[in-house]
Amino acid sequence: MTYAKKTIFLLLLSVAAAIGAAAQDAHAKFTLPHDAMWGKASLPAGTYSVSLEFGGITKAYVTSEDGSRVAFVTVPETTEFSTACAKSTVNLQRSGSTWSVRSVCFSDLQTELYLPVQHSETALAAVPSHREAITAGR
Repeated sequence: MTYAKKTIFLLLLSVAAAIGAAAQDAHAKFTLPHDAMWGKASLPAGTYSVSLEFGGITKAYVTSEDGSRVAFVTVPETTEFSTACAKSTVNLQRSGSTWSVRSVCFSDLQTELYLPVQHSETALAAVPSHREAITAGR
């Protein structure tokens, strides 16, 4: 190999390694105590895994524990660094009788992603909004 080819080859390897490091994944496993909405997807109560992938557009991959019920990809509204992410958690928000996944905190990266919440069609002024945090397992 000539010097120029070796240099280009090493440069390409270093770029590939940098891209791989930037696309660091985060994973969390959690159990929903209630049926809940994740964006427009309906999740029955149960155990799920969520993986976060960076690279261009941040994406979250959600699968049910047994892999047969639910599997989808979602794009969060925002993703931000948060020192409050000491533990991996899933935060639920209730609007009326509907629970929605509001955010997921990944302690590995101290990163929290916020998701769009689907609001109930009917407004119940007497029922206040409620939030609940669920600690994720590994």
